Amino acid sequence: MMNKRYVSDYITTDAILTWTCEDIVTISADTGLGKSYFIMNTLGSLVKAKNQRILLLVHRDNCKNQFELDIAKLKIEGIIDDNSIDVVTYQSIAAKNINKKLFDFSFKKYDYIVCDEYQYFIEDSSFNHTTDIALKAIMNQSNTIRIFISATDKYMKYYFKDFKKIGIKEFTPPISKGEFIQQLEFYYSDDLVEKFLDYAIENKKKSIFFIDNIDLALKLHQKYPVETFFNCSKGKKEYQHVEEQQINDMLKNKGFNKQNVEGNMDSTEGKIVLISTSCLDAGVTIWDDNLKNIVCDITDTDKMVQCVGRKRLREDEKIVLTLKAFTNEQLGGIQSKSRNLVQKPLYLMENGQDAYIEKYGRDVDKSNIVYITKDDQNNTILEVNEMRYLHHVIKENEMVHINNKYGDFKNRYCEYIKDKFGVNSYAIYEDRLSNYELAEYLESLLGKRLFKIEQNELIDMINYKVNGVKKKSYNKLNERLEMINSSYRIRPGKSGNNRYWIIEKV
Repeated sequence: MMNKRYVSDYITTDAILTWTCEDIVTISADTGLGKSYFIMNTLGSLVKAKNQRILLLVHRDNCKNQFELDIAKLKIEGIIDDNSIDVVTYQSIAAKNINKKLFDFSFKKYDYIVCDEYQYFIEDSSFNHTTDIALKAIMNQSNTIRIFISATDKYMKYYFKDFKKIGIKEFTPPISKGEFIQQLEFYYSDDLVEKFLDYAIENKKKSIFFIDNIDLALKLHQKYPVETFFNCSKGKKEYQHVEEQQINDMLKNKGFNKQNVEGNMDSTEGKIVLISTSCLDAGVTIWDDNLKNIVCDITDTDKMVQCVGRKRLREDEKIVLTLKAFTNEQLGGIQSKSRNLVQKPLYLMENGQDAYIEKYGRDVDKSNIVYITKDDQNNTILEVNEMRYLHHVIKENEMVHINNKYGDFKNRYCEYIKDKFGVNSYAIYEDRLSNYELAEYLESLLGKRLFKIEQNELIDMINYKVNGVKKKSYNKLNERLEMINSSYRIRPGKSGNNRYWIIEKV
């Protein structure tokens, strides 16, 4: 039984009434624990009673659309009124403040600013260089109670408490991890994603595929245009392949290929798989009892957790989760790239602008972490995009953590994610596939005497390595067969002067 404790159980109206404009409030709650309910119902009914207003800031248009649908229902039910909650994207705040004056959007009419999924500021900074602008504008509103909510806010808390030395008032309802995962499986080869989709379509397994690579996502959709539907950000050229009515119906009904509240099938009728980029990573709610499979090819680990969290779970409901894994060598490459990217901004922060110019001169920071702007006296200066800088610092530190804690494991990344989700075990798809092929191979050799050439073929097929060294003795090969729970073993034999191996079933 899942022992949930919801946000509104943990943070009462009496607690809210103790908050002041000096407070920076953070609420850390896992997906499905009622963060949206708290904003719209608990806080919403309070502001209605006091004739106040909430500015709800979100990071995706899909999220904004679903919030607005829910708010419309709450107005009909009388829980809030027409002026209680306005929903605005962070991107629109940044656009209105791009000139750095930070007053082009009027915050004055709001009593609460709620920053939903506020991991956005760091998480999206790798491809959006204006996330810091919205954050600066929000932090300047010292006459408004500011509330920051997320399921994955560890790094933003680090920004507040350690990087900026800002005190925060933290609320973290206790949660139980890992109970919703029936099976956790990883894969390494990009080619396997298409096989997973083939399997889902052929067996009518209702699924969501989250794919970082938009070209791959579109390719998968175009292979099965009838059985799948596609979603990506509006700013992408591939958005022309998005059927907006299907996405809107999914947001409205919190699921797809299901009956709506009137009992009719909507435009997603017949769809088996939703294929989406990470634009659906947070804020969107999907209640769908028939959706049991999620495949996730997302590089950023916190964003991956957010994607998985779009599927809301009922008591004792479980899913099959298939995730893209990264080799130890790939982890090292990510670490090196992030370490290199933070060198220039770090030097600027530690040594100042004059020293930076003397050291780097015309060597432009192509990552745009260091950028040119103007101060209040209209002097040209260099500044550091703190969100983008911290994104790469955090990424480097995460890789260091994985290598230090899981350095003895062949699949370090898988061990890390296993612990992140709080599950006890996982499978590697390629290993499972390889073990199946090995079993077929061993079955074909039963009772046969294997001499030198055949032994070498068997050694290559089992491919057992320890610290990079391939093991060749039958004892070591049996050790590997036992490790993978194989029902086959190698027995040595001798005929005259000739030694051989023979495969037996145990």
